[in-house]
Amino acid sequence: MDYLEKILSAKKERLAAKKKLKSLANIKEDLKSVPRQPAPSQTAPRPGNFKNSISGGKSSLINIICELKAASPSAGIIRQDYNVKKLAGEMEATGMVRAISVLTEETYFRGDLFHLMAVRDSVSLPVIRKDFIIDEYQIYESVLYGADAVLLISEILPDSRLDDFVALCGESGIDCLVELHRKENLDRVLKSGAEIIGINNRNLSNFTVDINTTLELVPLIPADRIVVSESGIKTREDVGKLKSAGVGAILVGEMIMRAPDIKRALEELIT
Repeated sequence: MDYLEKILSAKKERLAAKKKLKSLANIKEDLKSVPRQPAPSQTAPRPGNFKNSISGGKSSLINIICELKAASPSAGIIRQDYNVKKLAGEMEATGMVRAISVLTEETYFRGDLFHLMAVRDSVSLPVIRKDFIIDEYQIYESVLYGADAVLLISEILPDSRLDDFVALCGESGIDCLVELHRKENLDRVLKSGAEIIGINNRNLSNFTVDINTTLELVPLIPADRIVVSESGIKTREDVGKLKSAGVGAILVGEMIMRAPDIKRALEELIT
């Protein structure tokens, strides 16, 4: 099996186990007690905050989403000292980060939903849950744990489910970043009504990376959509190419996670 098949197989097993411990009905019941306008210490989504944040900022700079990721199938362990609260605080303190992405996939990325909650309650930046979402259960779960947005990967969702999940995110008060890896999926992503489109430069089968994927697809996306380029962005030259092509935001993970000084790494990337 390729990486994606292995990840999805593990995700289905974990999801089935979760549902035995806590049903969707139980999740929905718990959500009734989540305040819509929470105190700072309370976990709840902030409607529209992710979208607004990654489309703001100074026009001369590209908007940055920093990713918390301990490991990956292709790279193995990326960061040993993986204290998500400390790292998120360092990201926010730079003043250059517009949102934080938190990997919650457990088996191959060593993530956890509690990482999401910890980050959400320790910084004021909007937080997106990055995982392999294949069931509505995970969207309700994301809201419960305080996500401001979730990642939806078009390649792993049939048309009807993608459309339903985009609509469900809107109904639930959170944003969604709908991601594609191949040109063949662009039309269905656009038809889903996605306002934030992520172009992942990583091949999902073998996890190789090429930022030309973004450069080839950006001209095909309507100007009213927010475009986020993801994966393989390592240099100031990469950022310059993406900005010139019309990309509004970038997601950087592995490069930042390997850096001993997050602020310096970001400065070298965008200034």
